[in-house]
Amino acid sequence: MNISPDTALIQKFPLPPLSFQKGDCAAVIRRYIEDQRKQLDIIIENGEPAIEAIAWRTAALDHLLITLYDNLGGNADYTIIAQGGYGRGELCYHSDVDVLFLHNQDSANEIKGQIETLLYPLWDSGLDLGYAVRNEKECLQLMKEDLTILTSLIDTRYLAGKKSYFNSLQKKIRGQFSNAKFREDFARKKEQEQKDRSRRLGGQVYLLEPNTKDGRGGLRDYHHIHWVNRTSLGSIKLNSLVEHNWLKPSEIKNLKAAVHFMWKVRNELHRRSGRKNDQILFDYQAPIAEFLGFKDSDKILAVEDFMRTYYRHAAECLRISQKVNRKSLEARRRSFRIPFLKSKKHYNDFFSIHNKFLSLRDPDVFKKHPNELLNVFRIIQEEELGLGRTVKESIREHLDLIDEDFQRNPENAQTFRAMLSEPSTFVPAMMAMHNSGVLERYLPEFGNLMYRVQHDIYHVYTVDTHSILAVGEFGKLIDGDYESLYPTPTHVAREIIKKDLLSFAILYHDIGKGEGSGHVLKGAPLIRKAAARLGFTDEEVDQMEFLELSHLLMTHLAFRRDLDDPNMILEFAKAMDTEENLNLLYVQTFCDVNAVSQEALTKWKESLLEYLYLKTRSVLTKGEFTKERVKEVSEKLKQDVTLLAGADFSSTDIEQFFTAMPPRYFLTASAVTILDHLNMWNKSKVTPFVFHHRNLDKEDQNEWTILTLSIPGLFPKLCGVLAANNISISEASLNRMSDGHDLHTFKVQNAQGQIITNHSKWQKIETEVKQVLQGEVSLNKLLGDRLARPSIFKEKTARRLPTKVAIDNDLSAFYTLIDVYAHDRVGLLYQITSALFELGLYVDVSKIATKVDQVTDTFYVRDIFGHKITSESRLKKVRERLMEVIDNPEGVEASKETGAA
Repeated sequence: MNISPDTALIQKFPLPPLSFQKGDCAAVIRRYIEDQRKQLDIIIENGEPAIEAIAWRTAALDHLLITLYDNLGGNADYTIIAQGGYGRGELCYHSDVDVLFLHNQDSANEIKGQIETLLYPLWDSGLDLGYAVRNEKECLQLMKEDLTILTSLIDTRYLAGKKSYFNSLQKKIRGQFSNAKFREDFARKKEQEQKDRSRRLGGQVYLLEPNTKDGRGGLRDYHHIHWVNRTSLGSIKLNSLVEHNWLKPSEIKNLKAAVHFMWKVRNELHRRSGRKNDQILFDYQAPIAEFLGFKDSDKILAVEDFMRTYYRHAAECLRISQKVNRKSLEARRRSFRIPFLKSKKHYNDFFSIHNKFLSLRDPDVFKKHPNELLNVFRIIQEEELGLGRTVKESIREHLDLIDEDFQRNPENAQTFRAMLSEPSTFVPAMMAMHNSGVLERYLPEFGNLMYRVQHDIYHVYTVDTHSILAVGEFGKLIDGDYESLYPTPTHVAREIIKKDLLSFAILYHDIGKGEGSGHVLKGAPLIRKAAARLGFTDEEVDQMEFLELSHLLMTHLAFRRDLDDPNMILEFAKAMDTEENLNLLYVQTFCDVNAVSQEALTKWKESLLEYLYLKTRSVLTKGEFTKERVKEVSEKLKQDVTLLAGADFSSTDIEQFFTAMPPRYFLTASAVTILDHLNMWNKSKVTPFVFHHRNLDKEDQNEWTILTLSIPGLFPKLCGVLAANNISISEASLNRMSDGHDLHTFKVQNAQGQIITNHSKWQKIETEVKQVLQGEVSLNKLLGDRLARPSIFKEKTARRLPTKVAIDNDLSAFYTLIDVYAHDRVGLLYQITSALFELGLYVDVSKIATKVDQVTDTFYVRDIFGHKITSESRLKKVRERLMEVIDNPEGVEASKETGAA
């Protein structure tokens, strides 16, 4: 696309006046830039096409530089050349303005003064101008050494000055590209640059915060088409690609639509962020969707529809760019007389293999044998091949053959289930199906997931890509990729017999998201329908429906519930019914979480999943957590502690400690941990505060324990001191001993989500704890103005979800569960726990789950008598007070500290 700055839009929206006859030169430029930006806002908000808006801004900058040269440069001995994006006429709202000052002197020093006369007022005006000063010889030398300089010189336009210098350089550059070896070297380097950029930015079109310029399918892929067209075919017009039979007219039309959409999005990104910004961050997605006219519907949010549209355009841009690359390679091979079929071998009557790509032998194969439209992907899976150009193009031409009869064909079902049975090699073949359009045709339910955005900040990929990659995680477990890091899920995955069943359950686990909210219940009938169509038995269909309905359960329990609550474990075991169901759900859950992003499955979270799995498996296989079994475990622990303690503690001491501790303590503590706590308890006889901390390397966090006499509001005060020291709490276990002591254990990390290794940090924390608990230092003083600030633990901002307080009296036999959903901020946990204390509630267990800056905190509470809270009026008061604390942080009395101190 050749964007000419000389646009008819200037007649409708004239350029601002520009005169250097009056006033300071820099001030005139500043005023002009401000005026042209206001005019550009009007053009964009008036709904003019993006191509017109960027052409208008290009014309405005041209006018500025040409007029400035005419006033200050006059007959200066140089030329001003627009290069790069400015040279192409693609100046978005805050795009770089790059110019080349070309002269014919041996040294730039000889022309430096003339050029600086023009540059100084531009610098003083604040214009972000990138420039280079070179003669022709330097340009020709540098373009051989630096790919970026060569690329920028391809896209040049004459602006002002000695045009003969510009014409001479252009002629020399064209002469270089007339050399086949030079063209080949340029093309090879640009293709490698494209691959490196893709690898650096995630390698997928379907990232949830895509980069409109450098991301896969972004404007750089369109630019790549432009550079290939210009250097290989000698044209700046896209239609030349049709004339040379490289692209079809429909593909040019699709490419133009994609590029126009991306320009529109990029312009608005620049406007809203006030700077050059090419990544569609979450903060900008909803406002841009609204600006572009997208509307919410029953099935899809406006922002999700907007992003889905973006991914469709990006996928098409990438596909066309890859096709142009292939055409370019073929043309270069012909020019070098490289034989194409040197390594070609027959695979069967329909296909051949050439350089690890599958190509067509029979161009009519899909018309004669439609089932090969699916079988071709089984072939590339088994042989670990890519799809050749001829196969790809032929598949797209025959997609209409994938109809309802094709979907219900038993032979096709057998082929697809064979693919599912090998999850290790499933992802490349499935992505090929996805990109060719076969996947959404063959699995119609999956079509609703195509390019579907999960509009939260934890996921990295769209729903369809996430689902495919999750199956790949199953393959990695089987292959042993995680054996050293995650041995338990690796072992369980390798024991799965029905690999096709689990692979399909994983692939379809989010299938209900294509139907709107409530995706779990909506997904159940969809997976039943699809599984039956693929020939799974009724029993297997029931099992997949079970996995669909349960696929969020394990993470919910592991990350937000007390895993040492026997009642909860027993209820979960009942829900699983069999060890096979538990194994399938455990592996599916691991794969789902690990496919969200590289950061989603932390060591701590995996250890919680493993802990829940092992405890539940013990219930199903050994009958754990019966009253008799709990008593048996406690007695066994007492024997183990006695043996470990040796002569350090008497049997009376050990008996007193075991009697003082609440029964639930022994469901989780090991003999070694109990001995540590026994030592702390012994020290408490001579000192009021005893601390202990250790690294939990497997969980990538610290365990910090304090033992002291019971103090009113102890838990919220400890939360406050930790918040003041930038410590993030993930879990708290609060044990009240019958002898008047409290043993509180916290699992924590530093502000970067890492283990705290600095010993002096712990010394500082423990000193401040003593000072606060003894009334020597005010918590308000420690916290300062930190309260109500956004969380310091996370850098990104998620879409704010509604705050909510949910109360559950059914899950636990002994506790009322309070779930708090809120936007994270410094000191939030301290304020919530303070409010609970004010309400007369005692927390025994707290689970804190933070997803970027959204928190879901769970508290297991009882009243002063150790009972659940059952009064409706009291529950209402609890909910209202917590909502007040969450939604009005500034309204919380800063001077009102919990209890004494």
